[in-house]
Amino acid sequence: MVEDNVIIGGGVIILPDITIKENSVIAAGSIVTKDVPSDTVVSGFPAKFMMTRKEYEAKKKLFIESKQHKRNKP
Repeated sequence: MVEDNVIIGGGVIILPDITIKENSVIAAGSIVTKDVPSDTVVSGFPAKFMMTRKEYEAKKKLFIESKQHKRNKP
């Protein structure tokens, strides 16, 4: 079961009877063999904890801002 506000990357395999809790992120190419807690980012085979969703959003924001800054340089 996949709950609300979950991001699932391309090529992810989720085994049967697995629950992906709300606000989680599954990195591309991961194989999910166990339930994923809410507000968690997992990656790999088998998928393992990488960081919290809060850390993920902070890193994503910094990445986007750095790309925008480079694009706006003369």
